[in-house]
Amino acid sequence: NFSAVYTSDLRRTIATAKIVLQHNYYASADTKIHELKAFREQFFGSFEGLEIDPVFHKVQDYVRTHYGQTVSENDRVKCEMDAFKATDPVHEAEDFMSFWMRVELGLIDVITRHRETDQNILVVSHGMTIRNMIHELVPDFSIKESLNNASVSIVRYQDGLYHLEAFNKTDHFALAEEG
Repeated sequence: NFSAVYTSDLRRTIATAKIVLQHNYYASADTKIHELKAFREQFFGSFEGLEIDPVFHKVQDYVRTHYGQTVSENDRVKCEMDAFKATDPVHEAEDFMSFWMRVELGLIDVITRHRETDQNILVVSHGMTIRNMIHELVPDFSIKESLNNASVSIVRYQDGLYHLEAFNKTDHFALAEEG
């Protein structure tokens, strides 16, 4: 039973939230979806809409050249985000700090509204955004694993701490019947 639903303001997350609510036994028809620009994926500047492989090769080369091979997996994600901005010809892509400040403001708003309420809150967002949210809330979380589309991760707030209950779960997907 979700007391509140938050998504990025992009159509695919709003559509996903509607599907979740449609198939949720407890959801009521008047459950409002709060669309937050803060929960968007990283903005890739002039790389938006391009094939990922050539762009990511540039990013990887930049990371190797500027940060070396000794970057930890958790730091690698931040370095790659910074590299997108550095390698973007017009430098409009978000670096990690710009991205995180935006996401954090939205997250603080949601947390402030619901922290001591014992409510279940649904957040539908994008892989990088969700992984960074979890990384900043849960102390021992390793950010290196990518999220599958439509996977479920659960973070529980209790006694002033956030605990990771589930990460990247996909066992809710219906299996196609054989034959």
